[in-house]
Amino acid sequence: MKETVLLFHIQDEVRLQALKRILMLMKVRVKVVDKADYLQPVGYLAGIKELQTEQIYEGDELEEEMMIMAGFSNQQVDTLLAKMRKASLAKIHYKAILTPMNATWSTLQLYEELKKEHEYMLQMHSKK
Repeated sequence: MKETVLLFHIQDEVRLQALKRILMLMKVRVKVVDKADYLQPVGYLAGIKELQTEQIYEGDELEEEMMIMAGFSNQQVDTLLAKMRKASLAKIHYKAILTPMNATWSTLQLYEELKKEHEYMLQMHSKK
């Protein structure tokens, strides 16, 4: 699978363009996902065509930004995050690697899972 980053709900256009530049220099395909596609499996959005559904999402926008990295090695993830820090781009708290397990999940399902994980991590950090 070609390395791909899916971006969701990035509202700041300057920040979005800076992130796209970083990914372009890394030779990574970028897809800014439209809200109407939030019921599509994230694997389909990343390029696995056989996972497509016919559903169109008409609900609310995500509350937070989300980024999904498909076809990335651990080193590529580290490189991307380092480049984002170096460019002083604000952190995207909800991020994931596309896996065989989550590839069939919709954007909304993955978002809810990442939201739970983020809240758990915040709780654990506050107990220290």
